[in-house]
Amino acid sequence: MKRLLIVLLALTVLGVFAFADDMAAPAPAPIGTFTSWNTGTALLYNSVNGAAATTGWGPAWDSVSGIDQEWTFGYAGKGYGFSADLEFGMDNFGNSGASATGVQGATISRFYTYYDVLPSMVEVILGKPRMGRAPGSLVEGMDSQFYMNSQFGAALKLLPMSGFSAWAFAELPQSGAVSNLGSQLTFSAEYTMPDVFYANAMYSTINSDFSGGVKVTAIKPLTIVAGWDYKSSATAIWASAGGSFVDKLTTNLDFAMKSTSAVTSIGLEAQAQYAIGTYGVGARVGYDDGQGVGVFGDNLGDIGDNGGVLVYPYVVANFDNGSSVQFGVSYESGANNMKSLLQIPILYVWAF
Repeated sequence: MKRLLIVLLALTVLGVFAFADDMAAPAPAPIGTFTSWNTGTALLYNSVNGAAATTGWGPAWDSVSGIDQEWTFGYAGKGYGFSADLEFGMDNFGNSGASATGVQGATISRFYTYYDVLPSMVEVILGKPRMGRAPGSLVEGMDSQFYMNSQFGAALKLLPMSGFSAWAFAELPQSGAVSNLGSQLTFSAEYTMPDVFYANAMYSTINSDFSGGVKVTAIKPLTIVAGWDYKSSATAIWASAGGSFVDKLTTNLDFAMKSTSAVTSIGLEAQAQYAIGTYGVGARVGYDDGQGVGVFGDNLGDIGDNGGVLVYPYVVANFDNGSSVQFGVSYESGANNMKSLLQIPILYVWAF
């Protein structure tokens, strides 16, 4: 009996040490992901042409013209993965609410599965992805629209060398059949040379759209952006330059022009911001002729766009992950039959 007890005790001690050693080993890296992004504009004061002030919520580009919320979740396996964005506006998660296009609650706006069929060389993407965009202007992100934005289809992505990638996308509608695949294709290529430049270009047979641009960072501290978007209905070009040439002071300048068969519209905007720790004090000034170029109000959770002369002083507090809250007073004189606009917005972005 004593021998049996000694054996059992020895096995117990060995088991405890083995268990402790297992507990001390580092856990495997998580392969599931979840992130949240939220942006909104609280309009404390909104007066058009001197009329009685109203309050409200933005941004106007959200489907319910209010706070925009996006939750992203995904899985990254060995050579394959999945990603999806759950998007909704205001408090409409799980419910229905009035939107610009009808009734909408929470929707899976974008989702896709990818497979590295030839690791580091060829990737297959299937689903409803959001892919690619031209470099946007520095102040407003002018015309920085996604090339493939929540369209059902399949893509083949090539990665033949470091920094370079190219993809071909075929739009496959969720219902019905494609009668002419040649009219459903999009091609894009991009190249990145770190700390020197980034460039991309896209052509789509879906809407005969040719777009692209370049962002140059080689001339420190200057950043230069140039981009274009050519469609049969309109052509837009934009250019930006800016950087921090004085300690703690950042300055940027945007110029944009949009032409149709009827009119050519121009706009420009300048921004200066002085950093005080995590805070900043800044101002934006500019001019938009109100004939379609849409320079103002093109940013995240931004102000309205009535054109004319813009004067917009503000203060901002910056946090990690791109989160920020900004308070200011915005005045636009109005142009091309648009009325003047006076706003007191609180703009915020929350992300992790």
